[in-house]
Amino acid sequence: IGLLSNLEVLQITLRGGLGGTIPSEIGLLSNLVELDLSQNKLTGTIPSDIKELQALENLNIYDNSLSGVFPSEVGNIKHLVKCLANNNNLSGYIPSQFWYLEHLRSLEMDDNFLTGFGEPNEIMRNASTSLQILTLCGNHFDGLTIPSFLQKFEKLEMLLLEDSRLKGTISAETLINMPNMRSLSISLNEISGTIPSEIGVMRNLKHLYLGGNKLSGTLPTSIGWLTDLKDLDLSSNPLGGRIPTEINHLSNLIFVDLTITDLFGSLTELCAIAKIKKDFSISSSCDENKDIKCW
Repeated sequence: IGLLSNLEVLQITLRGGLGGTIPSEIGLLSNLVELDLSQNKLTGTIPSDIKELQALENLNIYDNSLSGVFPSEVGNIKHLVKCLANNNNLSGYIPSQFWYLEHLRSLEMDDNFLTGFGEPNEIMRNASTSLQILTLCGNHFDGLTIPSFLQKFEKLEMLLLEDSRLKGTISAETLINMPNMRSLSISLNEISGTIPSEIGVMRNLKHLYLGGNKLSGTLPTSIGWLTDLKDLDLSSNPLGGRIPTEINHLSNLIFVDLTITDLFGSLTELCAIAKIKKDFSISSSCDENKDIKCW
């Protein structure tokens, strides 16, 4: 394969899946712009020779059985725009060099065995601001908090961290610096504390999933500022107090789940909308929590 030095696109997905390992000779494909080895049965580690792919923009290696740490040499791939490495057996820290890549728009590494994000203070100083999509669901960040350096990614539109064993609180400062966020999920972790009122700054938010944590306190009235919101999941949290009437301003909602909380109050206006929208799902909140009135 190393003889194909002029190759710009390499895509290999075989019925039944390609087995074996990624050869170190992959680094000889110096003109490669796209490398797609996804949905195969590849094992072994990602060779450090990947650093030689200076022209690479898209790296797709998802749905394999690759293991070991992601080589830090990825920082040499200066033009990398997208890296999809979901559903492998990758472990260790996410190389700090990922966060410094000036053209990186999408980093998706869900369903691996990753345990860390890199050195936070160094990342805070040197992080690029280009990242728009970051998905790290289903990893093993045991006891770690949501990284404060995420506030550097002001262009971030999608942040998915669900079921990754995270603890700590939701930082108001981080929320303020994410005005372009459209999808935010930190469900199924051990996040505690309150939902900051600054959540209302995220005016472009369409999907908010906070269920299955240890969030407490009341629901901020600023939730009513999220007028583009379509999905709201606050279930399975020790949230309490009266539901702010401002929630009824969210006329674009099609899914609401407030079950297994201590919230009470009225959702009558939202439920009136539900009569019109066939795809609206809210009844479970009212049926399971008798302190929430819908009709």
